[in-house]
Amino acid sequence: MIGSLSGTVRAVVRDTLILEVGGVGYRIGVPIGTLTTAAEGKDLFLWTHLAVRENSQDLYGFETREELAWFELLLSVSGIGPKSALNIMNAVDIKSLEGAVARSDAGALSKSFGIGKKTAEKIVLELREKVATVST
Repeated sequence: MIGSLSGTVRAVVRDTLILEVGGVGYRIGVPIGTLTTAAEGKDLFLWTHLAVRENSQDLYGFETREELAWFELLLSVSGIGPKSALNIMNAVDIKSLEGAVARSDAGALSKSFGIGKKTAEKIVLELREKVATVST
């Protein structure tokens, strides 16, 4: 498992960046906030999550441990994969996400691309009791 990476941004490609670490370039899916501040040649540290599936291994990176914790909480919801989790995090900031779950406000989550009302309700239902475990 890869827990974190520290290196130099070599390229920003669509919704990913290439981070060079020790001569190896890792393609990493990151939130939009990270993409907008990432610049070629800039040093960057990311907390990472490696999503291993039958036919792919995808790396996701986050600038804070809180972002990583929320990403992994979203992955714990049945039917939510890494791309959907990242879409939710791109559409709703972490404080709003935490508030929506605490208030059982599925409407705030259904703004996310590809997240319908039923999925938003499932997220609220499955994460409501877990929200208190996320530390900053």
